[in-house]
Amino acid sequence: MPCKPTKVNGGRTRNLPIHDLEKWNNFKGYNVQDVVVERAVDESLAWFTISDFEMDMWHLDQKINSTGVKIDLQLVTNAVAIDVQNTIDLKEEMKQLTGIINPKSVAQIKKFILDQTGTTVPALNKETISIVKEMFKDNPVVRKVIDIKENLSFTSITKYKAIQNSYCKDQTVKGLFQYYGASRTGRWSGRNVQLQNLKRNDLDDLDLARQAVKQNSIDSIRLCWDNTSRVLSNLVRTAFIPSDGHKLVVSD
Repeated sequence: MPCKPTKVNGGRTRNLPIHDLEKWNNFKGYNVQDVVVERAVDESLAWFTISDFEMDMWHLDQKINSTGVKIDLQLVTNAVAIDVQNTIDLKEEMKQLTGIINPKSVAQIKKFILDQTGTTVPALNKETISIVKEMFKDNPVVRKVIDIKENLSFTSITKYKAIQNSYCKDQTVKGLFQYYGASRTGRWSGRNVQLQNLKRNDLDDLDLARQAVKQNSIDSIRLCWDNTSRVLSNLVRTAFIPSDGHKLVVSD
């Protein structure tokens, strides 16, 4: 396997069997035993047969995963670029307001609030942040700091990068579900982009937001909405588009 060249290993960039025969023989022995165990498991389950229904479902699953879902790559690419710029701007604004070295540090933000107001706040997570906002509704600086903290905490935006990492030459992402991924219930599990927990849309005008992102206009987004991270989070679902001659149907 590849290795980092050092003085000890003579500057080589790859470890070969001859470089450590003892480890190599142990590795081969492990593989032999692995085959023995797998063969024993296979023989012990020889009596078990999968129903025709489950086989049909599995074949359908393979077809779905190998076909994939088409992606609006321009939207995804621009969303990632806008998120990078927005994060830089938010961190800089936080530093100017507070002097905090690490704007994502909850401990530093809580200390800033304590120094400014004399109040110790609870955890600044999704469940409590609205309560904390209400506590300091009459303190514009602290309220702004909490807003920035909330904007920097949007995790759903990372799905854009997951889409980029899974993007295929035919303009789709594939392998989005694992058949029988949940061993106890037999339900599918989400893989790669994890489609099973996409954020719901709560913007009034998704088309306008999409157009702004596709034009790579962060200024337009900031002009129309007060939270760029929320806009990008809302548009994750719209990155999945139907192939030509098809349409997406949502059912639950």
